[in-house]
Amino acid sequence: MRAGAVVRIGLAAVAVAAMIWLFLGWRASHFEARAIAVATHNPTPPRVAASLRELRDAEANNADTRPLLLQGELFLLAGQPKRAVAPLQEVVRREPENFDGWRLLASAADLSRNRSLQALAQRKALALSPPVPAK
Repeated sequence: MRAGAVVRIGLAAVAVAAMIWLFLGWRASHFEARAIAVATHNPTPPRVAASLRELRDAEANNADTRPLLLQGELFLLAGQPKRAVAPLQEVVRREPENFDGWRLLASAADLSRNRSLQALAQRKALALSPPVPAK
């Protein structure tokens, strides 16, 4: 086999892998968008369940923590802060520098009356908060 043929086969394999990666990313984004649309329309228990299914599908197709962060936001929006704590704790466990994860965890802990977790999350969020520009 000639070197040119090997290079063409390698490039074709890379192109196929890139297409699969892009498809999975698009699929995860699609699930996230559907979950957000369902959740924000009217956060009643049936809609929360449907949104949660979409976010779990997104999580299965997405290696980052965005679907978990959105699950936490969904539970906060639905008035279920205790259910928001677990996915948000997983977000900050995986990404300790995630400002939004700590901020939402502080809110969920506060609404759940978990004062020690709220204080910890609030300190972390404050430490990670973006600087306020001077006027």
